[in-house]
Amino acid sequence: MLDPLSTSRRVALGSLAWVGILLSGLSEVALAQDSHELANVLGRVVQAGSRAPLPEAEVGLPDLDMGTETDEEGRFWFRNVPAGEHVFVFQYLGFADSATVYLAPNELNQLEVAIDLLVVPVADLFVRVEALEAPGKLSDFNRRREKGQGYFITREDILRRDPVRTTDMLRTVPGVRIAPTTAGRSTVRMRGKGCRVAYFVDGIRAPSFDLDNVQPASVAGIEIYKGSASVPPEFRGPLTPCAAIVLWTRDPSLP
Repeated sequence: MLDPLSTSRRVALGSLAWVGILLSGLSEVALAQDSHELANVLGRVVQAGSRAPLPEAEVGLPDLDMGTETDEEGRFWFRNVPAGEHVFVFQYLGFADSATVYLAPNELNQLEVAIDLLVVPVADLFVRVEALEAPGKLSDFNRRREKGQGYFITREDILRRDPVRTTDMLRTVPGVRIAPTTAGRSTVRMRGKGCRVAYFVDGIRAPSFDLDNVQPASVAGIEIYKGSASVPPEFRGPLTPCAAIVLWTRDPSLP
């Protein structure tokens, strides 16, 4: 436990500057035809202007009785929620607002919210800080790695290899084939299988994802599952993949 610290308290007053949503492969917004269709949400809450991340902002879906908090990078996730229109509620240091957002089915819906904050200094107060150890997002990665069900590439492997592209790390994985495309990119195929690989980023499915869009310096670990029998239950869904690659991004503040 650290000694008490004297600090100037600041109260944030704000307004919702804008809400932007990027929908992969969606040409126009339409209500989901099937109430059983599911959607995944990867979002980020930032401060308007500076675009600095806002950690510990509360994000809720009242109609689904779901809620979460943003991490140190301002990110939040909702997995396997019903597709269609939902009201998102955002709260941060006394600020609260809501927005109606359409979630496309079978897509990774990327949502970014910018909050315009007005900071007002008030009286000093004493704050006692106690360091708490929170589980990292790689805890499940390490748990599955201990079981040895798939093929795992760690941050240490990446630092040792020092690859130019992220797909370079997969070139020595047994049963994996890296092939160039006419667009100058690299595609990943599993030898002897005619299926497409399903991609996940930080646990969320990412359709039409290109591994080389993420620099090796930003990768904390990669999981490779070369058959449907080896794909863990958390990465299965209505369209169970016959092969899966799960990429985990790293905290830029870590070495």
